[in-house]
Amino acid sequence: MTKKGLYSFDKTCVNNYFDSNYHLVASPSMPLTLKDLPKDIFEILIKATYAEGNLNITSNIDVSKIL
Repeated sequence: MTKKGLYSFDKTCVNNYFDSNYHLVASPSMPLTLKDLPKDIFEILIKATYAEGNLNITSNIDVSKIL
């Protein structure tokens, strides 16, 4: 999926189902942008926000912070 422009994240603590943290595994050389998405996908994603800041510069994600 990284070759298609998506960032790849994976669970940090695999066996801990209550842990909501993921770490960056791979970054695309040419990231997919919102303008590249089909309209229906764009309309879904534009509603989501990440309470912890800018996803472009993060190496860890806490999925409990996605609103």
